[in-house]
Amino acid sequence: MKSRTPSIRNRILPPVSALLLLLTPFVYGQTRFTDNILEGQCVAQPYYVPSLADEYTVGVLAIRGFPAAYNEFNKTFSEYLTATAGTRFERPIRFVMKPMNFGSLFDEIASSQVDFFYVNPSAYSCVESEF
Repeated sequence: MKSRTPSIRNRILPPVSALLLLLTPFVYGQTRFTDNILEGQCVAQPYYVPSLADEYTVGVLAIRGFPAAYNEFNKTFSEYLTATAGTRFERPIRFVMKPMNFGSLFDEIASSQVDFFYVNPSAYSCVESEF
């Protein structure tokens, strides 16, 4: 019988893909379209968000404890995301993973101590209804 344990690719790619989807406007620069009257065509002109921070904190809900969350997600959110998405900026950015428990989750999100958060669907629905 085949094991039901998800592969490392299936565990890492969904959260990284979701986070990169959120960062796409920052990574590639948001684009606005203007009419170029002289040439009679639309020209995409990239512009960049001037208030980018040097470091972003990704809060992770640590259901199995802080050490387990650090071992499971630090390479994804700190190392991999910094190496892939962080280097695409003119001024490179870093991502830092911060484990959170359910008790501190709402306080840290409300006080903007984390820039992004990765939680299970039930915790997300609680956060969504709260904020």
